[in-house]
Amino acid sequence: MTGLIPARKRGRPPRTQEAIAPTPETVAKLQRDQVSNLLKQGELTPDQEGVARKIHSFSMALKRGMFPQSRIQTEGAMPSRRLPQAPLERLSDTESESWSRVYRPWAGEMSRHIVGRRPKLTALAVVERIVNENESLEAVSSSYDLPRTQVLDGLKRALDGYIAQQSEKKNL
Repeated sequence: MTGLIPARKRGRPPRTQEAIAPTPETVAKLQRDQVSNLLKQGELTPDQEGVARKIHSFSMALKRGMFPQSRIQTEGAMPSRRLPQAPLERLSDTESESWSRVYRPWAGEMSRHIVGRRPKLTALAVVERIVNENESLEAVSSSYDLPRTQVLDGLKRALDGYIAQQSEKKNL
């Protein structure tokens, strides 16, 4: 009579089918870091890679607080409502000084440096697309119908310009 009730098996059942491939959206999210990739390929120097990281963190600091966030309120007195701050008001003192002494003059200069004419592509736009938006060099060059080397030279020139601006302000 003990054979009538089947014994329970513990644990997960064995896989019967193979793993499913990721969706195109997931693959797009899992792109490699383009700056690290360019450094690994030897197309950027470590100094240029460090400056690219600094530019990225600075642009993230400018974007900080631009989107609504959920704040769980504890029971108690309601805090007074603060007026929204402009992006530059949200920067720390060090970031604010870096903005006025290094980033703003560099960005002004790079927005005047043309990498491609039709459609217009500036060195600042190259940095924005590759460093901040993590687009590949090939994607930017195909979007603007430019040779890859021309876009890479624009990126290098922009990063070297930031290094020069930074060292110039340190020497003052």
